[in-house]
Amino acid sequence: MVPLDILQKSYGPAFGRAQMYDTDIPTVRIDFGKDGAHLFNPRLCSFLQNIVTALAERRMLQLYYVGRCTVHKMQGSTVDHAVVYLGSKLFAAGQAYVALSRVKSLEGLLIEELDCSKLTANDLATMMR
Repeated sequence: MVPLDILQKSYGPAFGRAQMYDTDIPTVRIDFGKDGAHLFNPRLCSFLQNIVTALAERRMLQLYYVGRCTVHKMQGSTVDHAVVYLGSKLFAAGQAYVALSRVKSLEGLLIEELDCSKLTANDLATMMR
């Protein structure tokens, strides 16, 4: 039951059926370079509605918008997933620790490049051990 047009003060119930075709939501192929190409298919979720006896279905393509930011800007925040660069461009002591400690679990962490010579700690931090 959906109000027909609230703006025109027509509050009668409307019943209808929407037909969705397979072409409504495309399958998306994304090439992740060295990790290969992956296909993302639409997912179908069905649930019963409590108000009336009806089965509702929703099809969705679950793609998440992501962005990038500096380690400095991420201080104090926690994320579920992260791709962390630990390569030759690290420039500050402890920078790798801050980047790695933002992720909740190892399952959500992907290290893009690793240069072990750049993994350093602040001299004061090593003295306090």
